[in-house]
Amino acid sequence: PMDQMWPDIPARQRARPYHTVLDIGAYDGDTLRSLDEAFPPRRAIAVEANPALHGTLRGMGDRYPDGVRVIGAAAWSHPTRLRFEEVRFGMIRVVEDPAGAMEAVALDDHVDESVDVLKMDIEGAEAPALEGCARLLARWQPDLALAAYHRPADLVDLVALGERLGYGPDAFALHVGHYSDVLDDTI
Repeated sequence: PMDQMWPDIPARQRARPYHTVLDIGAYDGDTLRSLDEAFPPRRAIAVEANPALHGTLRGMGDRYPDGVRVIGAAAWSHPTRLRFEEVRFGMIRVVEDPAGAMEAVALDDHVDESVDVLKMDIEGAEAPALEGCARLLARWQPDLALAAYHRPADLVDLVALGERLGYGPDAFALHVGHYSDVLDDTI
């Protein structure tokens, strides 16, 4: 079921406790709520470009004893500006554009604390955002829960990128879950 989309694989497959969750594409905190219910972490870092949602995310601090930190930008491989383009059927693509409305940052420049699990659902920008947190991944080796359905090649390309970033089959297990009856929602 859809409400299990994000906590399902980490809750079943984790080999360590999760103290800190990094939620990239935090939206209104729906994933932070479901992760808190599945395995109560102590801290959350929420990355969300929409400033209208920041207050809601900060208000989730009562669920996380060590607080919720909000990074008010989109995640990308480097500091830049982004915009959305509609692709088809309501699907959108994130495009780098100096005149774009969204500020984007490399998370390596903004997160310098231990992360145990990283969730990412950012409308097809997962690959550049992973590049922008390569040092974080190498240092903390968090478990990853990635949306792998925004672009047709994501399921293959994100696995290959993960291997280049140190998430190869000798060190990490790959688990795939699908959570709806449409093409979307593969994690």
